[in-house]
Amino acid sequence: MKVKIIAGTYGWRPDDGSVEPVPKGGICDVPDTEAARLVGLGVAAYVDEERPKEAVVTQPPGDGGNNPGSTIPEGGGGTPGQEMGRSDEPVLDIVDGHYTVESLLQLTRKKLDEMADALGVDVAAIKKCNNKGDVAALIAAVEVTEGDEEPPAPSAAIPGA
Repeated sequence: MKVKIIAGTYGWRPDDGSVEPVPKGGICDVPDTEAARLVGLGVAAYVDEERPKEAVVTQPPGDGGNNPGSTIPEGGGGTPGQEMGRSDEPVLDIVDGHYTVESLLQLTRKKLDEMADALGVDVAAIKKCNNKGDVAALIAAVEVTEGDEEPPAPSAAIPGA
C-alpha cells in the first residue's frame, strides 16, 4: 500500500533488504499493517487511490488501551513495562552497559541534552547534533552501570568556585 510521509523521515525497507530514507513528502510502498501503523502515528497519510475502506489503526502506547504484549488492564494508562502509580518518566533500558537508543528517544531533546551533559559528553559534540537521534547515539556510547535506576541529574558549574 502506498503512503505519503507527512512528518520526519521514514526508513523504508524495500524487498532487497536495504534501508532507504523517505523524506517528508515522499511516497513509498509498504505492507498494509505498516501503512496503518504509520498513519496511526501521524507520520504518514494514505495515497488516496489506495486508501483501504476500513483502515486498521493501532493506538499509540500510553493512551490507555491494551497494546499487544501489554499486561495493563483496559483503561489502565501507562505504557508496557511501566508500573502503575509511578512517575510518567519513561523507563530507560540498559543493555551491555549502555542505554539503548530506542529507550532514549522517549525523552525530549532538552532532557537528552541535559543527560548527555551530566554523563560528561563533550558539549561541542552535543551542539553539533541535528536531532534527538544524534544525541541519543552519543549517550548510548557512554558506559553506565546496570544499577543506575535513573539518568544522572545535570550538574551546574558554580561560577568562581
